[in-house]
Amino acid sequence: MTYLVFGRRELGKTTLADAMLKALPKRAVIDPRRMIRQRDQRIEYVQTQADALDALHEMMSGHEIDEVVYQPQEDDLDQAFAGWTRALKQVILTYPRQRIGVLIDEASFYNLNAPTFQWLLKCIPREQAHIFITAHQPKDVPTNVRAIADHWIVFYTTQHTDLERIAEKSPEVASIAKTLRDRAFVHWDDTKARYSVNSQPSSWYVPLSE
Repeated sequence: MTYLVFGRRELGKTTLADAMLKALPKRAVIDPRRMIRQRDQRIEYVQTQADALDALHEMMSGHEIDEVVYQPQEDDLDQAFAGWTRALKQVILTYPRQRIGVLIDEASFYNLNAPTFQWLLKCIPREQAHIFITAHQPKDVPTNVRAIADHWIVFYTTQHTDLERIAEKSPEVASIAKTLRDRAFVHWDDTKARYSVNSQPSSWYVPLSE
């Protein structure tokens, strides 16, 4: 299951994606901006690819860790992403009965057409892995990824080219996105071809740092 979350800075796209991610029993996050700083003993923060792989195996095989947040220190974020996705593939194949949530914050940092990430998107049973991708604009996510996404979540948007891409999925959602205020968002469920609007951030907003 793939979720795309689009929005400008400070509207809450990463916060919302993280809140939705928390519904999954095991969770893996790549967070290069170090947005997530929650004080929770069941979250492990790592900075290297090797530590990420070890922590992911520990999370999937045990009961003490529910979430691994990889905050890469590497200068080459695309290389960091490639190593992290290889680690994810390895643990998903090793523990095929475990459900996992995956959060990729800021799609523009990475090559989402990389072979391993494409494997994660297309070769895992939809209910086994829920993949959340945040981005400022639809253009930050390749067309072939947008085409197979199950859910689009859109905050306030006015740029014409962004609205055109959103309208390719739903003209109604594009029209609503122009009118949203504060942290309201519109959710397009592509599996059911219907939308809903959430105007109550209190139902999901929890600070990413505590």
